[in-house]
Amino acid sequence: MSSKLQIKASKDDSQIISAAHQIRDAVFINEQGIDPALEYDGSDEGAVHYVGYIDAIPVVTARATITDQGVHIQRVATVKSARTNGYASQLLTQLMTDFDPLTSDLAEPQFYLGAQLMALPFYKRLGFQATGPVFMEAGIQHQLLILKIKQ
Repeated sequence: MSSKLQIKASKDDSQIISAAHQIRDAVFINEQGIDPALEYDGSDEGAVHYVGYIDAIPVVTARATITDQGVHIQRVATVKSARTNGYASQLLTQLMTDFDPLTSDLAEPQFYLGAQLMALPFYKRLGFQATGPVFMEAGIQHQLLILKIKQ
């Protein structure tokens, strides 16, 4: 695989959303056994979907929405064959760069997400800090992570 990641983002581009779903199906439903009804929880509409492509093949995704608590990042996934190449870091860095100007009017200028426990070291390298108790979501242990935005 080439190492040049091309990142696309959209709220309503059906090709980008379809590519995001393809990655999420492979990772969350097929690998992790998450029920599709839980994976597709109705929150895709209104979210900005990010997809990273290598040689026009979708390999990494995430979605983000602005809430009262800040920018909520969800559904971060990388296909198995593309892991350990730094693609998720690149994609999340782009997402946070894009959303940063939109946070100035938020009561809570921060990024937050519920991370699977196995992914905590990855998010901590990006500057996120774990807070609160471990909780179960879709049968997998998670913890809330927050990255405060400097104003």
